[in-house]
Amino acid sequence: MKKFALSLLVVALMILMARPTFAAVGEEVMVGENLSVINRLAVAMPNHNKDITTPKEPNLDELLLILDASAISAKTKNYSVISCTDIAANIRQDTGVDLNSVDYKEANKVFDENIAKYTDAYVVLTIANSQKSSMFFFEVRNAQTGDIMYNFITKAGKDTGGYTNACTEFFRRLDLAVEKQRKGK
Repeated sequence: MKKFALSLLVVALMILMARPTFAAVGEEVMVGENLSVINRLAVAMPNHNKDITTPKEPNLDELLLILDASAISAKTKNYSVISCTDIAANIRQDTGVDLNSVDYKEANKVFDENIAKYTDAYVVLTIANSQKSSMFFFEVRNAQTGDIMYNFITKAGKDTGGYTNACTEFFRRLDLAVEKQRKGK
C-alpha cells in the first residue's frame, strides 16, 4: 500500500512539474458585435518591442511579413486580408500623410480617420514578452466605430516559428467565428 501511494505521489508530482506543450488560447466575440460584416480585414501596425536578449525573436519588419504570410497560409474563406503596408500606401496616396514618418499620435489619428475607406475591420496585434515565451493579444476592431469586435489571446515561442503559428491560428479562428455567425449558429 505504501509503494502504491508513493508511486501515485511521484506520478502526480511529475504531472505538476511537466511544462505544457500546448498554447494557451482564449477567444471572445464581443456581445452585440456582428462578425459577418467582415469582408475585408486590414492588419494595423503591431504593438511590439523586440526583446534584445532573444536574438531569434523577429523584429517589426519580420513580424509584418509573418502576419502577411500567416494570412495567406490560413486560407481564410470568409474575408480577405489587406496588409499594413498596403493600408499605409493607400492613406499616403489619398491624404499625403506618410504614417511611418509622423509621430505615433498623429499616425493613429490619420489611421482612425481613414481606415473605414479601405476595410470593414482591422486587427491590432500586441505582443507581451516574458523570459521564455510571448503572449499574443489580437483585437479585431470595427473600422467604422473603432469598437472591439473580437479578441484572441495565445501563447507561443519567441522565435519565427512560434510567431507564425500564433498568427496563423488567429486568422483561422477568426475565419471560423465569422463563418459561424454567417450561418447563424
